[in-house]
Amino acid sequence: MNTGNTSRNIVPTLFKLVKNRFGWNKKDKILDYGAGKFNKMEQSIRGEGIDYYYRYDKYNKKENPDSLSSLLRIKFDVVLLSNVLNTISTLDEQITCINNVMILLDKTGKAYITVYEGDRQGCGEATKDGFQQNLPTSAYMELFEKYTNWKSVSRYGKLIVAEK
Repeated sequence: MNTGNTSRNIVPTLFKLVKNRFGWNKKDKILDYGAGKFNKMEQSIRGEGIDYYYRYDKYNKKENPDSLSSLLRIKFDVVLLSNVLNTISTLDEQITCINNVMILLDKTGKAYITVYEGDRQGCGEATKDGFQQNLPTSAYMELFEKYTNWKSVSRYGKLIVAEK
C-alpha cells in the first residue's frame, strides 16, 4: 500500500526527542529513512550543524532522490524512522524495513524510531492518506526483540532507540 501521502509539513517529534535526550553529533552521517515529502527534518538537522544528511523515501522519490541501492554504499551513524512503521500494513514489510535500517547502519550505529499512535487501539486501518496501525509505541518493541538481531533496543516514552 502506498503511504506517500501520510507525511506532514511539520518538524517531526523525533527530531525534538533526540535533541532533548541525546543531542545531535555534528560529525554523524544521518539517513532519514521514510523522509516523506517535506524537508522540515532536513532543515532542523542542518540547523544543528550536521552536513551529512541523506533522505530516502520509497514513495516520494521526486522529493527524495537518493535510491536505496546508492545508499547501501554508505554506512550511516544514525538512521531515523519517523512515523514509518505505523504506516506499514504487514508484519513482513515492517521486518524488512527494520532489517534494511540495520544493513544501512555502521557497526556501532543507532536507529531512532517514533510512531504515530493514532487511537492506540491496535486496529490497523486504511485512512484517506494511506494506512495507520493505531498501536502504542510500546507495541513496536516486539518487532525489534522478536524478529531482528539488534544489540540493544530501549524505549524512552515515545522514542525507540535500537543499537546495532
